[in-house]
Amino acid sequence: MSDVCGNFFLFAVLISILLPFGVFILVGIVFTITILNYHKTSEIHSGMNDIRKHLGLLKAHEIEEYEIEEQLEQVDTLDSDELDEINKEIEKELEVIIDEEEQRNNKKK
Repeated sequence: MSDVCGNFFLFAVLISILLPFGVFILVGIVFTITILNYHKTSEIHSGMNDIRKHLGLLKAHEIEEYEIEEQLEQVDTLDSDELDEINKEIEKELEVIIDEEEQRNNKKK
């Protein structure tokens, strides 16, 4: 990856010297390389967490974070009907919580 980044950077420097708007192209290429590097690092981190989860090496808070990330990935793949069902379930749970809080507040008075 670093070899490809180096080639892009050299290409960007040559363009910035030869073209009037080369500085903007250079900034764009550097930005793109940064985003690609971040994306690749994120994929590696996710893969390592999958391996650590499989081997049982995650700590308690890491397991919780891992499960939240898995749920977020599942939500991204749901269609609108499934999202509506989930939203209705969440609304019901919130109504129950609100009712319990109101009952507690009425008991305190």
